[in-house]
Amino acid sequence: MRAELGTASLSGLVNNAGIALPGPWLSISPDLLRRHFEVNVVGVLQMVQAFLPLLRGFDGALPGRIVNISSVAGRLAYPFMGPYA
Repeated sequence: MRAELGTASLSGLVNNAGIALPGPWLSISPDLLRRHFEVNVVGVLQMVQAFLPLLRGFDGALPGRIVNISSVAGRLAYPFMGPYA
């Protein structure tokens, strides 16, 4: 990615991806729960790690910002959305 930007850096990174696969807890498989964590938690970490060097620029300063967007489901869980919430 650095090659495409040349000497420029990124202004920001917005993490706004996520999945919500509903179902009652009794029928949620461990693999489905792992998929939720891989996308919704580990995916955020991977994006930050991938783009942080481009946000720093060449002088080590942090000119860019990281914005992580989440869901209201973190405060208010909906029926059959346990893995997501």
